[in-house]
Amino acid sequence: MKYEFDIPSDFNIHLEKAIARLSYLYPEFSFSSAEQKVQVDANESLTDEQAVELKRNVFHQIYRERIFQETLPIRRWLYSDD
Repeated sequence: MKYEFDIPSDFNIHLEKAIARLSYLYPEFSFSSAEQKVQVDANESLTDEQAVELKRNVFHQIYRERIFQETLPIRRWLYSDD
């Protein structure tokens, strides 16, 4: 069963790393991205509740990666000798 989630264009640069993390967290699914979408291949059909939870986790990982990238310069500065 395939699931697709539309992703806002602001998050496109974070998809690759977020998908790598999702693939580790959910080895039973296959994740890919194409044209502002995250595609998920599942071996079996998910219940509505499971699909909502999956979508929530996909967006959480993408947003988490964005926060990581945006705060990286601050963390580098904090831990530097300057």
